[in-house]
Amino acid sequence: MVEQKIITINPLIYGQDLLNLNDQLKWQIAFAVSDLLKQHQGHMLQFNGYQLVEKFINPGLAVAMWDYQNKTLMAFAKNAPWPGANEYGQQVLEFGSWITAPGYENKGIGTLMAKAAAITANCFDPNSQLIAVCAGDNTKPIDVLKKLGAIETEKPSNVQILLGEGQAKVIVLDMSHLNL
Repeated sequence: MVEQKIITINPLIYGQDLLNLNDQLKWQIAFAVSDLLKQHQGHMLQFNGYQLVEKFINPGLAVAMWDYQNKTLMAFAKNAPWPGANEYGQQVLEFGSWITAPGYENKGIGTLMAKAAAITANCFDPNSQLIAVCAGDNTKPIDVLKKLGAIETEKPSNVQILLGEGQAKVIVLDMSHLNL
């Protein structure tokens, strides 16, 4: 009998490791994320694949989960740096584009992605403030982040609300001290 060796690859890809993927896989992830975001236009900012690669993947500000066996995106999240500093002199990173692909929901992947993004933000700048700007009527992500230890806060002075052209009712959550 021949012994069969099973090789598994960790589907969670952090910041710099995501940057170091081969270009084909990096672009597959980016365009899959862009397609998923289109399904949530009322609650999520929209980015095309090129923007995702240039602004978030290449700088090491994103995390992804990739199903290597089925060659599909499982989940994605990114941290976007705001220019300037908040009231306390900290750089502000905004957690967002937090999305789980159909078929992978309700398995704890979103929680894992939020934690991975917080770790990635800390690696990028350990002194930064990490926030999430959530549509006020999008209770599921708000509840998940609060369970992880995020707290409602005032909008940092250097952050602009972009959702709904700045008119959307939002809740700002400070994720700087999540229970990881």
